[in-house]
Amino acid sequence: MDGPSSRPVEAFLPRRRARLLVHAFALAAAAGCGGDPGTGLLRSDLDAAHATAKAWRFTEVGAKAGLLWEHRPFNPNGAFDAYDHGNGVAAGDFDGDGHADVLLLTQCGPAGYFLGRGDGTFADRSERLSMLGDGVRVGVAYGDFDEDGRTDFYVTFVRRPNALLHQEADGTFTDVAAAKGAALVGHWSGAAFVDVDGDGDLDLAVAGNMQFTEPDQAVPASAGCAAGWKGKSVYDLFNVAGSDPSALLINGGAAAGWAFVDEAGARGIPPGGPDGAEARGFGDVIALDYNRDGRPDLFLPEMFRGRSALLENDGTGHFTDVTAARIPQPSFGPSNAAAEDFDGDGWPDLFMTDMHSDMWPATTKPFSEIEAGVRYLGEHGPHAGVGDNPTGPLYGNSLWMSAGGGAFTEADLAWGAETFNPWGVLAGDFDNDGAVDAFIPAGMSNPWPYYPDVFLQNAGGRFVQRQEDLGFLLPPEKRTDPSILVDGAPLVRSTRGCAAADFDEDGDLDIVGYAWRSRALLWRNDLPRGRHWLDVDLRGAAPKDPFGAEVEVVAGGRTRVRWMQGSRGYLSQSTRLVHVGLGDAATIDSVSVRWPDGTVTRVEHPAADRRLVVAR
Repeated sequence: MDGPSSRPVEAFLPRRRARLLVHAFALAAAAGCGGDPGTGLLRSDLDAAHATAKAWRFTEVGAKAGLLWEHRPFNPNGAFDAYDHGNGVAAGDFDGDGHADVLLLTQCGPAGYFLGRGDGTFADRSERLSMLGDGVRVGVAYGDFDEDGRTDFYVTFVRRPNALLHQEADGTFTDVAAAKGAALVGHWSGAAFVDVDGDGDLDLAVAGNMQFTEPDQAVPASAGCAAGWKGKSVYDLFNVAGSDPSALLINGGAAAGWAFVDEAGARGIPPGGPDGAEARGFGDVIALDYNRDGRPDLFLPEMFRGRSALLENDGTGHFTDVTAARIPQPSFGPSNAAAEDFDGDGWPDLFMTDMHSDMWPATTKPFSEIEAGVRYLGEHGPHAGVGDNPTGPLYGNSLWMSAGGGAFTEADLAWGAETFNPWGVLAGDFDNDGAVDAFIPAGMSNPWPYYPDVFLQNAGGRFVQRQEDLGFLLPPEKRTDPSILVDGAPLVRSTRGCAAADFDEDGDLDIVGYAWRSRALLWRNDLPRGRHWLDVDLRGAAPKDPFGAEVEVVAGGRTRVRWMQGSRGYLSQSTRLVHVGLGDAATIDSVSVRWPDGTVTRVEHPAADRRLVVAR
């Protein structure tokens, strides 16, 4: 957005229900795009989706912002094992000063930890995460697991104990995973904090992945890289490799010293298994309330064999696999998914991005010769024929639109949601029009050619691809980096984990991520002024981070429903603030919050274009 100016933060505190308190610290001013007579899902054609094409743009400013950091893979010589799946990113206010910060994971070398100043720039505090340097890191989740008011992190690894980083009062971190029963060892991917059993503290779901390393082929440490294990051929992972079980770490609360116990098997989490017939390589974990019964459910996207799992919570933290009844044909190889209300009906839809169905092209085939908007009958692409498998998994992205009450219908092709070689989906209302858009990082890097990231703008009933005019499509001269060689060839640019937050506090969502084997990326959202918005900052009582809470905003004759989520983005977690675009509605009728325990807080007529703090 254009230059920031001061805006207040309002707080709704139930113990003082008669008033709204205006806080003293400054944030940035209202923003949006003018000139669009409609808002959100009122747009019925593609012209409105392009109304801001000349003005709206994302500008990559990572280095200028102070995110001076590099991603280093464990296997730098190409994309033929599962190390190429990359790493996660976290974005949010980690130190409690009201500004969004960034955590960046890499497989080798130091993790990046940058504290935001509120103006879109950062101070480097990466030394605080030096304890993560002795293993290959994968994904990250954050939440206040011990209810002390400070943000903690959970970081997954490859065959090194996972880390539970407790934040101390001085802003440093201590790895307490072993003491708290969270030091899982195996092949892990994503994680998410959420109170699955409703006892008022945060539990932790951790996705188990394929056993993608050779059990007895160690790789010695090298400069800047810890010792590890040789990766298996990625093609073995589709056929013969086994998997490690996923974990469901139940928090015992204060009485148990905030220690966890893994109860996945007893609570209905699919175990996977040591051989190919049983294996499930889950790429991530997404907490959602798919049927809106107030009980957090789980979705585990399976990357290799079309065995994803939608798990329904009975309210006590015990789960039933309802995949066959609810989403009978999940995508074949999804690395990630987003649970958001894309069609504006108030129910969460489920958007899976399928990377492994797009492994078919020869490494010499340029993207210009690939038909990216179709699905095929099998994982071999055009050789299998165009169309959808009538009984098994869908070979491509799938967009399961909620029909209410927990039922879904599949609408990927109708919505124009099919993309090529995607690494997850980062959903959010990036243009503040009231409809949820999606940014999809993409690409394999060497030896494959450049595959572009995709930006899907929600045009009401369909998506419009905007990556070229918004600045995500790299020009030909920037699609490779000759300063970094892979087997003698210039590095091919590609993107993996990404997260969203409003780093410059101007009222729109920016995107942070990284280029594979390269540098940090910060796409500043330069959305012109005009549209309105609201950021809802939820402060729970128990748990203090009320992941899963539902926020309903009524403004301009429309109702928008969003959720506070414990994971958003591939292997990543975005801002804990619930961002709601309002379009041209300058006033808000009401904001209602349904907390995880089922109670509801309602705020009447809060002001727009600011952060609204709602506390229990």
